[in-house]
This record gives sequence, C-alpha cells and structure tokens, in this order.
Amino acid sequence: MAGTTAETIASAPPIGVRLLSRSSGAGRGAASRPGWARVAYWAILLAAVVLFSWDIQNSGYHAFYSETARSMTQSWKGFLFGSFDPGNTITIDKLPGFLWPQALSARIFGFSPWALTLPQVIEGVLGVVVLHRAVRRWAGESAALLAAGAFVLTPAIAGLFRTEVEDPLFTLCVLLAANAGLRAAREGRLRPLLAAGAWIGLSFQSKMLEAWAILPAFGLLYAVSAPVTLRRRLAHLAAAGATCLAVSASWVLLVTLTPAQDRPFVDGTTDNSAFSQVVGYNFLTRFSSLGVSAKSTGSVAAQSMAGTDPVPHTGQTLTEWAKMFGPSLTTQIGWLYPMAALAAVCGLVWLRGRPRARPRRAR
Repeated sequence: MAGTTAETIASAPPIGVRLLSRSSGAGRGAASRPGWARVAYWAILLAAVVLFSWDIQNSGYHAFYSETARSMTQSWKGFLFGSFDPGNTITIDKLPGFLWPQALSARIFGFSPWALTLPQVIEGVLGVVVLHRAVRRWAGESAALLAAGAFVLTPAIAGLFRTEVEDPLFTLCVLLAANAGLRAAREGRLRPLLAAGAWIGLSFQSKMLEAWAILPAFGLLYAVSAPVTLRRRLAHLAAAGATCLAVSASWVLLVTLTPAQDRPFVDGTTDNSAFSQVVGYNFLTRFSSLGVSAKSTGSVAAQSMAGTDPVPHTGQTLTEWAKMFGPSLTTQIGWLYPMAALAAVCGLVWLRGRPRARPRRAR
C-alpha cells in the first residue's frame, strides 16, 4: 500500500502544473462539456453563420464606406491612411481601422458586396465564441449558452454583422477586451489586463472615443475584485491604461508625424489634424452645446458624393440620449431590457455581503 501511494505521488504532475492548468481553464474546455451543451453550442454557431451571412450578396451596401474601401485597395498608402479617393487627396471622416478588414477582403476576392460584408460575418461569429467563453468562465455553461443565443437571435445584432459599418469590428474588440478583463480580475494577473487595454485600443480604431466609455467599468472591476494587494492593482491598472492609450493613439500619431504633403488631407477638419477629427468632428461637434469650439467642418468626402457643399454637424439634443427607449430600438432589443433589470436586482440582493474578490459579486 505504501508503494502504491508513493507511485501515485511520483506519477502526479507537479503542483505548479496543476495550478497552471486550473488557471488556464484546462478541464473546462469543450471535452468537459455535457453532450447537450456541445450540441447547443454548435447549433448557436451554425445559427450565427446563417443569420449573419444571409444573402450577403445583397446586404447593406454603404456607398460612402464602399467607395473608401475601393480606394484603399488601390494602394497601400490609401489603405494605411483610409483615403476616400484613389488619388489619396482626402481621408474618410473617421479612423479607417474598421475598413481595413474590408479592404483586405476586397483585395483578395475582388470588389463586391459580399467581399465587403464577409469580414463582418466573421467578426460576428468570433464575437459569439468570445462571448460564450467569457460568460462560461464566470457563470457556467447554461448562462454562457443563454448569452450567446440571445446575442445571435437579437434582430439588431443579426443585421449589424451584415453591413459595412464601424460597429462589427468594434463589438468584437470590446468582447475580446471583456473576456481578457474578466480573466485579469479573477486571477489578478497583469498580462490579460494588458491584453484588455490593447483590445480597447483597437476598438478605438473603429469607433474612436466611444471605445473609452467602458474604461471606468473595467477599471472599477479590477480595482475592487482582483485578488492582489491594492498597490499592485493600481500599478497594473496604470500599465493597462498606458497600453490602451498607446494603441488608441497610434493612428493619430502616425498622421500627426507624417508631413502634410506626404499624406491625404484629414476630412472633417479645417486644420488637417487627426486629433481634431477624433476629438472635434467625431466627438465635440456631436453635442450642440460643445461643438462651437471644435476645429471641424462637415465631411467633404461625404458631401462630394451628394454633390453639395460641406455641412457641419448640427449637434444632437439631450432628448436623443433616450433613443434606446424609442420604437426604432425597442422593437429590436427591448425584450432584453426586463431581463437586464431583473438580473441587476437579483445580483445585488443575492450577492450582498460576499467577499470583495468573489468572482460573481465582482461581475
């Protein structure tokens, strides 16, 4: 019996290997799922492929973005700067990151509606995979399948990944950031937190300052729940913030450091500044009370397609902040609002008084 015990101990993997396996999720992969969960998971992915790619040959074909993607296929200079025209005289009025996958697809498969839409379909399916993984790590298989299924079957989501706009890549990057951020908060590790900062920086290349809206939630989650000392938590957050800022500002710095004569004019601005485009035209001028001080004008490229003079943003009123409760959106996602409210109330009630670093309380 003593010999058997000694052999068992000798054949067991080292404790470091066992701890690494636990932290990396080994034993919780696809092989450990019950049969019904594997079937449901692949059914959801199949539904995502079908819904996101349905009739993509005739999918939403945004003329402004399509023409920019076409110009970006003509030269690598146009690709890098997001040139609206093949002559590289003016950029699109946004950061071009969301168009890079579309331009690459058009280079490979030729310029067509389905080639421009294919990257968004792939981004949507990958988003389902990432969402399932993130939720499963924190709340188990059933919750993960419910989240992935609701994501795929929401009409607004299904339509989103069939169009060539900024949101598909932005959504995928935010989900990747959430997955990395949740892992960092659970394990108190710097590397996944840096990855979360980098993914938010990449999402900035799609939707600019809108990507930073999730930073307070990520920072609070890690600061409150990570199982390490407060000093280390703050140091980790500072490093992740620096990573996020560096990746976010990369294109703006590239344009700023490139001589004006060697690049296209930055659309949406009066001073040919990428900073003005991001902060002025695409942020401050969206709010009527702040748009007066922004060095920006209307999109020259967009207005040239319509054959009219550039028209600056008129801003938006505060009442438009409530549009998520309007009929145009409630018919698409309104059925999720009661579920979200109920989950928030139940979470606060059921998990009150739990330890700070308890994963479900932190979530």
